[in-house]
Amino acid sequence: MSCAATSSFRSADESACRRSNVVGVLVAPCAQVRSSESITPLCFPIESPFDGSSRKFSPAASTQSDQTWRALGKSVSGTGRAGPLFVCHANCCRSVVAYYLYRHLCNNAAARSAGLEPGERISDRAETMLREWGIDASGHLPSKLSRDLCMQAHAIFLMAPSYLHRLIWEYGEDLANKAYLFADPFSKPASFGNGEYKVQDPSFDSRPTSELLQEFAWMRERVLQIRLALLGVGWRLVPVSEYLELCKTVDPRSH
Repeated sequence: MSCAATSSFRSADESACRRSNVVGVLVAPCAQVRSSESITPLCFPIESPFDGSSRKFSPAASTQSDQTWRALGKSVSGTGRAGPLFVCHANCCRSVVAYYLYRHLCNNAAARSAGLEPGERISDRAETMLREWGIDASGHLPSKLSRDLCMQAHAIFLMAPSYLHRLIWEYGEDLANKAYLFADPFSKPASFGNGEYKVQDPSFDSRPTSELLQEFAWMRERVLQIRLALLGVGWRLVPVSEYLELCKTVDPRSH
C-alpha cells in the first residue's frame, strides 16, 4: 500500500508522507527535535496510513515527564545488554545515521550498529548530514553483523523488511522476538508491497545536503521514540515474531 492509496490521508498529510523517505510510513513533521543539550518534553505523533489511526505519546502530558526525560541517558534496566542494534546493508549510511543520532540525542546511551555486508567506510552523505547535526562520525568503521552482536543487543532495528527476513534466516529465528522495522516499529504491517517500510538510502541521493536534512529529519524523532519505548514509557514495540509469515514472503536478498 502506498501513502497515496490511503484514503485517510490527503492534502498536507499526504504531501508530508511523500516527502518522508520511508515509503508507506507517514511521519508527522510537527515535532521538532533538538540536540541533547536542549531536549524538552515533546509530543511525537505518528499517523499510521496502515490502519487509519493516530497515536500520540506526550511526555509533557505525563505526570512522570521529568523522570522520563532524565532517564534518556540511563541504561535500559534489568537487561545487562548493549542497548539497541541498528542494522542496514553495509553499515555505511542508514544504520550509521540512526546509531549516531541515538547516541547524540539520548545522552550517549549504549547502542551498536552493523551491516549485513559491510562496506569500507562511512558514506559521504551520512557523514555530511551528521556533521550538519553537530555530530562527528568521521571515525566510523563499518562492522559486520554477527550472532554475538544480536544476542548482546536489547533490540534490533532494521532498515528494510528484506533485512528482517535475512536476519532470522541467517542468524536465528529466535531473534524474531526482539527484531523490529526502524521505519515504524510500533505498527504491525499488513503488506510489504511497493517498498513499504523500507528506509531509503541517502548514499545514492544526489540532492543538496539541505534537502536531505529535511528529508531525513524524521530519524531524529524515531530514535527518541525508540529510546522511550525501550525505557518502558513509550509506545509498545511490535516485533517481527508477530508477522513472521508475512516477513518470510520478502526476498531476503533484495535491498
